[in-house]
Amino acid sequence: MMKYLAIAFLFAATLTACSMQATDNFKDQLMGSWRIEMIKDRPVIDYSPATLRFDADNRLSGNASCNNFSSTYVLTDARLTLVAGAMTRKMCPAALMDQESRYITALTEVRSGRVDQGMLYLEGEGGALIFKAAPIAQAE
Repeated sequence: MMKYLAIAFLFAATLTACSMQATDNFKDQLMGSWRIEMIKDRPVIDYSPATLRFDADNRLSGNASCNNFSSTYVLTDARLTLVAGAMTRKMCPAALMDQESRYITALTEVRSGRVDQGMLYLEGEGGALIFKAAPIAQAE
């Protein structure tokens, strides 16, 4: 009986370690700045400043298309939650303001993410695409 209990414990520990390793790997890939290319099923406006920046200390910031924001994120196991935060309040052309509204609403719908072939995919319930983003090269 103890042998089976020990095997079950080792199996559970291995699964937990794999889950933690996958989360840590995703967090490493997530760090940095990303240029938003898609919000749900719509591409962003050409030359739009829509961005996201993930920092190692769980800070999230970016430009929602017109206004800058700062916030936090929580990454546990396979779950990613983007928390509401502070935002500037300037006015921009109507098209950017509409995109910004979609962007802010979409932030609250993110539940998971992955990096695939260098692109960031943030997904909602059931794997629905919320954001697609490309990395922003860091200035040397």
